[in-house]
Amino acid sequence: EMLRSLVGSEMCIRDRSNPDLAPEQIKLLDWLATNAIDVKNALGGNPTTLLHGDFRLDNLCFDKQTNEVLVFDWQTLSSGSPGVDLAYFLSASVSETDVDALIVYYHQRLTDLGIDVSFERIRWEYETGLVSMIHTLAPMFYQDLLEFGDDRGPELMQKWIDRTFKKLENIDYEKLLLNIPAPK
Repeated sequence: EMLRSLVGSEMCIRDRSNPDLAPEQIKLLDWLATNAIDVKNALGGNPTTLLHGDFRLDNLCFDKQTNEVLVFDWQTLSSGSPGVDLAYFLSASVSETDVDALIVYYHQRLTDLGIDVSFERIRWEYETGLVSMIHTLAPMFYQDLLEFGDDRGPELMQKWIDRTFKKLENIDYEKLLLNIPAPK
């Protein structure tokens, strides 16, 4: 039901924040107004895993002595496409220049662990996850669906949305639903 309430909200976002959005961002929001349910369904057709839901550096603690990572803040736990948490982490925590190298590393680690998934599929899940994030985050921010406080919350959210839009500049999102790579 929440998905249906967000579909079409892109028009309201555009009307409310048009001066802040570039033409290519408006084009993406127009595309999402028509294709958001198909994007969510495509991601939902993937093999699923546990999703943290807020997977970013602020929620990770690294122990250099044991080479372990402790993950905090699990209140948004769900299940879904691994590309959603991958896109969330890379959009919130990593510069655009590091994304490709980290996706290659992620694919190699999965392969080393015996998980048989193609690099193309991981890349597609990441790109589709980014599109899905804009569909979820932008309405929450621009339509005041969540309280971000008066301090640095709104500024951080705007920067995150801007970084996600920036990462989407190099992605042909209009072809994401036409060329879904096989998992293996």
